[in-house]
Order: sequence, then structure tokens, then C-alpha cells
Amino acid sequence: MREETTTTLPHEEDWADSEKQIATADKKSASPGIMEKASTKIHDAKSQAGAAASEFAGKTKQRISESSEAAKQRYVELKEQAALQGTKAKQAVQSSFERHPLAYLAGAVVAGVAIGMALPRSRKEKEALASSGQKLRHAAGEAKRETLHAAEAATEAATDTFQKELGADEEASAGENAKQS
Repeated sequence: MREETTTTLPHEEDWADSEKQIATADKKSASPGIMEKASTKIHDAKSQAGAAASEFAGKTKQRISESSEAAKQRYVELKEQAALQGTKAKQAVQSSFERHPLAYLAGAVVAGVAIGMALPRSRKEKEALASSGQKLRHAAGEAKRETLHAAEAATEAATDTFQKELGADEEASAGENAKQS
């Protein structure tokens, strides 16, 4: 079985007990005037408590309303500031783009290449580039061999020239030494 509970305000039970006591005392008492005064005082105290609670609720409601209004105003201010900053940023990017369009183009190309390199190669791409890759490797190998032969020939020629000049300098020195003797 479920018990029903009722919500009571603080001291509400005390008020009810006081009223019961007054009613009981009123029946027992010979002087109803005292009981009336006590009942009036309790009623007045109850009214004052209710008025104080009502005043407190009103003040709390007013403070919440003021806080809510202040929060709304702050939100509007921040929204306007964000819009202004967004406009400034947009203008700065546009100005930079107008002054340095090639830099943005280069950045876009680099980004495109990076994305393209990050993507896996497809089977068709591998098949299509296989013969080109082999041709490119063969051509690079030929260029390497030709460059090595040219470098060897240039080194031999430079060595021969150096030796000839060194030999000519030695003969000249020997001839001068013979004249002086």
C-alpha cells in the first residue's frame, strides 16, 4: 500500500498545533477574551510570515529578471563583437589575396599535390604509369652514364693540362737556374 505524503511549509505543523491548543483551551477556559487575543496574534503572525514570503519571492523574481536582462545584453554585445571580428578577418584575407595572388595559388597547388599523394594509387593508374616509369628510369640511367663519362673525360683533360703546365713551369725554372749558374 502506498502512503500519501503532503508537503508542508516550515512551522506549518506548529501553527496547526497552536490553533488546536487554542481551540481546546478556549473550551476549557472561562475567559474567551484571552483566547481571542492569542488567536488574533497567531493569525497576525501567520499573515506577516506570508507577506514576508511573498516579498522575498517578488524580490527574487526581480533579481532573476534583472540578471536575465543583463545576460541578454551581454550576449548581444558579444555577438556584435564576433561579427565585427569576422568582418575584419574576411577583409584581411581578401586584401592579402589581392596583394599576393600567386602565393595563394602556390598554396592551393601544394595542398592539391599533398592530397593527391595521400590518396592510394588505383590499379589503372599503376598500369598506365608502369611503362612511363620504366622509360623514365631507363632515360635517367642513360643520363647518369653520360654524365659520368663526361665528368671522367673532363677530369682527364684537366689532369693532362695541369701536368703540362706543371712540366712547363719546371722546365722554365730549370732554364732560369742554368742561366744563373
